[in-house]
Amino acid sequence: EEEGVNVWEVCDADSQGWLSVCSAMLEPTAKYAEYRKEIGIDHPVLGLVFIHRAVFHSSMRDWQGMIVDSVSRMFLGETSTMMWRDTTDMTDRELASLGFRIVADEDLLFRPNMMRSEYEPANDDRDPNFDLKVPKEAGEYVQQQWDQLSELDLDGI
Repeated sequence: EEEGVNVWEVCDADSQGWLSVCSAMLEPTAKYAEYRKEIGIDHPVLGLVFIHRAVFHSSMRDWQGMIVDSVSRMFLGETSTMMWRDTTDMTDRELASLGFRIVADEDLLFRPNMMRSEYEPANDDRDPNFDLKVPKEAGEYVQQQWDQLSELDLDGI
């Protein structure tokens, strides 16, 4: 919206399911009460974070949970994080420990950021400043993946 683009048009262009979930969260009317009940949320949601087409080098596999959690925690208050189920290669259990819930029949994950999750960064003994080692070839790999995603975006236009 800050860029002058209507959020409903963006959601609708990507997926009808995405649009329905956004509507359910941002406009919790009776029409969308079932989504909110299914997800188990009765808090107001005033903003959505959508993690879309993320690229993780295989060396980041063990760090994906911390990374996704950190992105979600950047937006405090009455916000929620959403992403497609295959955005990462984390298991359903790992995603659940971060507070994500699966939206049935949509393949979307939803995390109410205002609620506590099983994962707490304070309980993670690793320190990315010292423990995170990224191989030199990781940058090239990520760039190749981004280039492929960009080609997919252009093909869809």
